[in-house]
Amino acid sequence: MIRDLQRFSVDRWTAALSTVLLAGTFLRLYRLGDESFWLDEITSIVDATTNTSVELLALPFIKGHLPLYYILLRNWIAVFGTSEASVRFLSAIFGIATIGAVYLVATRLYDRWIGLLSAGFLAFSPFHIYYSQEARMYTLLALLATLSFYWLVRVAESNSRYNVVGYLLTTILLAYTHVFSLFILLAQNLYVFIAPLLRQRDARTVSLRHWIEIQAVIGALISPWLLYMLYSLLAPANGDDQFLEWLSEPELDALYNLPVTYFRGYDGYAMPEAVLFLLFCLLVGLAVVGAAGYARRSVADQSAVPTIHRAVEGHHEAALLGLWVLVPVIVPFIASHLVSPMFLDRYTIPASVGLFVLIAAGVRNLRYRHLRLIVAIILVVAVLGSSLPGYYATEHKAQWDETAAHVEENAEAGDLVVVSESYTQTLFLYYFEREDVTVEPVDSSISDDELRAIVDNHDGVWVVLAHLDEEERQRITGVMEESHERVEDESYGGTTSGLELYYYEHAEEEGQSNEGGV
Repeated sequence: MIRDLQRFSVDRWTAALSTVLLAGTFLRLYRLGDESFWLDEITSIVDATTNTSVELLALPFIKGHLPLYYILLRNWIAVFGTSEASVRFLSAIFGIATIGAVYLVATRLYDRWIGLLSAGFLAFSPFHIYYSQEARMYTLLALLATLSFYWLVRVAESNSRYNVVGYLLTTILLAYTHVFSLFILLAQNLYVFIAPLLRQRDARTVSLRHWIEIQAVIGALISPWLLYMLYSLLAPANGDDQFLEWLSEPELDALYNLPVTYFRGYDGYAMPEAVLFLLFCLLVGLAVVGAAGYARRSVADQSAVPTIHRAVEGHHEAALLGLWVLVPVIVPFIASHLVSPMFLDRYTIPASVGLFVLIAAGVRNLRYRHLRLIVAIILVVAVLGSSLPGYYATEHKAQWDETAAHVEENAEAGDLVVVSESYTQTLFLYYFEREDVTVEPVDSSISDDELRAIVDNHDGVWVVLAHLDEEERQRITGVMEESHERVEDESYGGTTSGLELYYYEHAEEEGQSNEGGV
């Protein structure tokens, strides 16, 4: 990888890549700290700051989270603090680095044109920008998966010690980041075992014996967590609880929406989804069907595009990228129905990187140069760029900081704050500092009588409702209105979760209210 970077001269390719990196950096840092932390981010901060690095190694056995990101976050917070911008900056760094990583792997597989377009897709992707602005491990997962594939391509080219160490290091770090790294390893192993069957002239594949030795090293180093994580994913089949128990079985339209989400994120539509999905299918089809033709064409016309020596060619490119995209999506989708729910779009973020490369290769395979340029501009500007104004104009996360600040400013000493569900209390208390106001969590398991007993002795009650269905929300507010009168209500919710704040005052007894008129 270092030698790849040293080959660049100050030319149009370097200038173009620098522009893409600068644009991607700006988009990931813009308004980085504007929104409040949400539940998962607070969980990251609490886990990282209340445990030592050694204790974090046991995190998979306690919460099902692999430890690498939390160890990095712990040391990052020790230096840069816990403000929204500083904590999220670590994820932004990983997101920016992924832009350069996808350029390297796409250039290695194809050429600089495809590498640059792949980097452009990722730089402007609202999906990747969103997770680059969230204090979670998803951009680290995308970065390490991309680097792992990069080093796999290099190992296929030459099994030198330098390449093998690069692959081992990035893949082991990947395996310590997220349980979905197992699907990346599965995709890579499928490729290595399928590649010899393609029988393409001059294509280079990894020696199976050497590959098994490499995988044995990886397996040995991740075995303490591997067996437990596999057991956790299979826990429902054994009648036990599991760490993804809050997920439900995905519908079939989740697969339809996924490539659209990779490009447009969660806000705004550059074009109707059906049209966008059909366009993506066309481009991916061009990449898969035309890969062999592109390889032959590049050999015949070396002057067309500056190239770097390829580790895999033709059908091997399509096989590698196809498995990169499909395995982390299809396997957990099927397992969600056959074993236990585990499918979530953000867990598949490594697949989005491979998809960007496939689509960039599809654009490159268009026959006419001007048509390639037009389609590339449409995808980057019209599809990706037009979604960004909606992204930055929308509050995605519930604004817990504003909620806590409003209560702090307006509550009287002795007031009660009722927070729905114990786990959301952590969010509220992260921003709330007053000690003369009682904060009481109310789980959905609490009975109506127990709730009455909690609130009856307080004249002023603030009710914070989040992560509730409508039936539970109505139950809590109904009990409150038996003895208290609603004076104020505010909404601080974002697009991903609702957050409502109510203020109640103790209702006067009917006899007391008429006493003055006697």
